Amino acid sequence: MHTLQDQRLVTLGEIARDMGLPLHRLTYALKTYHVRETQRAGVIRLFDAAAVERVKAAVRRIDKGSWI
Repeated sequence: MHTLQDQRLVTLGEIARDMGLPLHRLTYALKTYHVRETQRAGVIRLFDAAAVERVKAAVRRIDKGSWI
């Protein structure tokens, strides 16, 4: 069983860079679909692999025009 410490956590900026998208598009997707971070380090939001997939899915839904 994996614990949270075994997982690599990434920032929203890293996800945006990997997806080749501007940060504001991911921020909008988070707000629109209420995607929550896995953990916070001060003001920095951190996402595990499952949360990264939720972010990507939210962006795809917006790109397809699925708003809810």
